[in-house]
Amino acid sequence: MYYKLPCIHAHFANSEPVLPLIDYGSAFSGQSKEELLESLKSVFMLSNEAIEKMKQSQEHFLKDYLPIANPTDLVNFIVKNI
Repeated sequence: MYYKLPCIHAHFANSEPVLPLIDYGSAFSGQSKEELLESLKSVFMLSNEAIEKMKQSQEHFLKDYLPIANPTDLVNFIVKNI
């Protein structure tokens, strides 16, 4: 989401995802092999309007869930620690 691209939330655990990315419309769901493949196909077929709507949903999600901080610092921390 940091790069304003369509996202797929791959979640294969036998539990519900902790973050409501799908509920916000911020990401496609990928909770099974089949769903992941279908979401990958969908990402490449998005209209410009759908991409813009997803970007807005991502921004809304981030405002609700990201602590007040510098997002660039957070991304740099994640990238360095992967």
